[in-house]
Amino acid sequence: MSRNRGLLLLVLDSGQFCRACTERRKDHRPQRPSEKRPVPSPRDAPRPSAQERQVWWTCSEAECRSPGKGQPPQDGLCPACRTRIQAAVDRLAAELAEVEAAREQHAAQAWDSMLTEAYAAHRAHEESAAARLHAAAIRSHKRRADQEETRLLREQLAREHPELAALTRTQTS
Repeated sequence: MSRNRGLLLLVLDSGQFCRACTERRKDHRPQRPSEKRPVPSPRDAPRPSAQERQVWWTCSEAECRSPGKGQPPQDGLCPACRTRIQAAVDRLAAELAEVEAAREQHAAQAWDSMLTEAYAAHRAHEESAAARLHAAAIRSHKRRADQEETRLLREQLAREHPELAALTRTQTS
């Protein structure tokens, strides 16, 4: 059977040689020695280093698990997952910045409100103290005015009625 390799098969219906066999024979014919290319032996070929060797790896994201070729990244994520995660991180950072800005604004408003209330309470306390001092001053002034009026009336009575002045001195002493 191995000797049939060189034979061309005859097609019985047409009486001609099989075209596929002829073409196959040309394809499998050894090249002439001048046309032969040197094929490096496995020992002569340079071996790629561990870094140059292409290895297959899978994405470490549980939902993705897509394969990748080449040196696996340190985080183990494929580019699509890394981009998706970076977008999520950026979105969360923006949300955090918004929340922080709102918190700072709320704290500033609370501080302003507290200061306004403290100033109002201080103002009310000062006004109350001023009113008490004013009332005390008015009472003191009125008491002095009453005392002065009483003194003037006694002097007048003593001048007009000296006999009564003697009686009042004996009763007061």
